[in-house]
Formats: sequence, structure tokens, C-alpha cells
Amino acid sequence: MEKLGPLYFCLECKKIVKNANSLLFVEEQSAKGFCKESCIESFYSPIVKYFDSFEKEKREELGLSTESLDHVLDEVDVINKSLYGPDEVWALRNSFGESIYCQIRKHNSFYTIVVCLSYHFRPSFIINTVVTKSKKMLASYQRGDKQETNLSTVNPHLYGYLKTKNLTSSTLSFLEKKKNSMLGILPHIKCNNDFSIDNYSVYEVNIKETLEAPDEVYKLSDSDGDIIYSYIKAFFNGEKKGNYFYYVLCVDTAPEDNKGMETVHPFMSFPSNSKDVYKTFKRGELIVGTFRN
Repeated sequence: MEKLGPLYFCLECKKIVKNANSLLFVEEQSAKGFCKESCIESFYSPIVKYFDSFEKEKREELGLSTESLDHVLDEVDVINKSLYGPDEVWALRNSFGESIYCQIRKHNSFYTIVVCLSYHFRPSFIINTVVTKSKKMLASYQRGDKQETNLSTVNPHLYGYLKTKNLTSSTLSFLEKKKNSMLGILPHIKCNNDFSIDNYSVYEVNIKETLEAPDEVYKLSDSDGDIIYSYIKAFFNGEKKGNYFYYVLCVDTAPEDNKGMETVHPFMSFPSNSKDVYKTFKRGELIVGTFRN
């Protein structure tokens, strides 16, 4: 018979797990842990419905019921800037210290408002996304405490890693360029049931382990002639071993920042269960790990 030890459980389905690393968290300084994404969605569904209703009622009040701009959310650049490069962030805090954030981004002719939870200073769960040209609609979400917009414009999932590196502005621009290029490629190789970009930050706890103990690392030159390192590691998802791979993509920035310092920096990280994604990034010279089917 096994010995008793610390136990943890999913707040939604109450499944017991023995390791806190088996749980997913979407709120800062909170013990609310979940065993899978569907449990997160189910637990927060009342809040999602509340903000959906708020938007609908506010649109009716302002005569904006026929405003239809949701098609802009199909553009990767719009989503990326809305999630990870907001112009304003407002925190709605209750008396328990729990916060819901409204991230506002001004685009050329419209605003996006992302209502979300935050974990490690980044969006972790999207509650609602509003697109509008109306300043009155915008003002409805400028409530609570205005925050400093300290999210990374380089890479949201690796901000905590990169902020300690004192990178030059040219290197940051270089990493931003590589990230945007990858964001344009990923939708074409992912499968329909792959992880949504909205949930990428939930899995960022895998970054450190993937960089420090990868299953495989591949080195190759991309179409721009830059040296790319693909760090790949398999992770558990529920009871299934290796149910998804976590990827951390790094680039050699020596051409941009050749000062005798560390020149390989991560610019993108994400989870995927797609075989096509795995085949895409297991190319080049294998420098860590063994070949696998």
C-alpha cells in the first residue's frame, strides 16, 4: 500500500492528483488548479456568460447591435497585438483580491477589448473579446484600476526569461520579426483540434523544463539563413503519456548582437498535439536526443 502524501485536486471535476505540476493555473496567486482545459472552461462559464450578456446589453443601449467587426479577429496580427501588446490594461478587483483584466488595443480604425484572467502578467484565459469603433463602448470597459502595460512585445510566453537578459533594441526587434514570421506559419500546419493560441500561456510552465531537459533539439537554417534551434519535449496530459509536445524555438542572434555574450535566445513557445507540427520542427541536425518515429 502506498504511503500518504500531499494531495491536490481539480477545482471543477475534483479529480485527485499527487503533483501540483499536473494542474493548470490561470490566476495569479491563486490555489485554483484544474486538470484539463475543459475543466477551466466549465468552471469559468458563468463569468463568460456574464460578460457576453454585458456586451449585448451595452450594445443595445448604445445602438451598436448591428456593429459587426468580429472578422478582424481572424487576423493573427490583430490577435497578437490585442493579447500581448495592449495600450491600456484595467483591473476589476473584488474584495477577495481576485482580478479580471480588460486589455485595450487601438488599431487603425477600431478598438479591441480583451477581457481575461492573467497569470505571470500575461493573459491566461480569455473571457470575452470585443471589437468596436465606439469610444462610448470602449469607456464601458475602462473601469477599475488602470495598470502599467508591462507585457512583452517580444514574446509573451518568454517575457520572464528575456527580461533578465538586457537585450539590445536591435536584438528585440530581430526576435519580434522571427516570432511574427512563425505566427504566420503555425495556422497552416496545425490540426483542427490542436491547442488554441488563446491557451498557450496556460502551458508556459513547461518552458523551463523544455529548455533545461529537452527530449530533442534540432538545429537548422531557416529561409532567411538564420540558425534556428527547436527544443522539443513530450508532456503528460491527463493519464496519457506524451499526449502533447512542447516547443521552444530559439534563434542565434549573433549577427544582431555579437558581443561575446550568449547569443541564442528563445522567441516562441507553444504546445501542440499535431503530428504535422512535430514533423515540421524535427528537421535539421539532431544535437540532443535520439531519432524517433
